Amino acid sequence: MDWITEQGVDANVSCSEEDFEHRVAEEREETTFEARLSDAIGRGVVDIEAGRFTTSVDDAFQRADELRK
Repeated sequence: MDWITEQGVDANVSCSEEDFEHRVAEEREETTFEARLSDAIGRGVVDIEAGRFTTSVDDAFQRADELRK
């Protein structure tokens, strides 16, 4: 059993180091996803405020085609 001290408080960790490292990796992935999602939402808000949006599916596909050229 290992002991971890965080902010002066002891915590008992009763899992293998492999399980602990797996959990840390999962949390890291989740944090990265949340940061990317937050960034995408922020860019979307800016685009909407600047008038860069469409309410038509056909217009959206047409604009995507233009951007690919």
